[in-house]
Amino acid sequence: MHIVFSGTKWYFLTKQVFTHQDIVDILIGWYLEPDLSDSLVTQMTNALISLNEYWKVNMHWCKVLTGQFLDDADGFCSECISLPPAHPDLNTKLHKITLLVR
Repeated sequence: MHIVFSGTKWYFLTKQVFTHQDIVDILIGWYLEPDLSDSLVTQMTNALISLNEYWKVNMHWCKVLTGQFLDDADGFCSECISLPPAHPDLNTKLHKITLLVR
């Protein structure tokens, strides 16, 4: 985790290893982890916001990433609809949907 945050703060040192796209992709992927503390989510959010200048210069990549994000949400919703109400995986799927919109 420190590598990602270091990459956002001191990009000039880490750009040989990680691109801003890598860092953003990793951070967004972590949003789907169910057991993150509120402080960690806040740190991840702040890191994503700090990278906004890099998002602006690559709008095509932002559109692709947003499309993947929406596809994930659609997939989780479809899985929830297809599960019976008492299915043990239903709560996990619903929780992941809430993580997407936090």
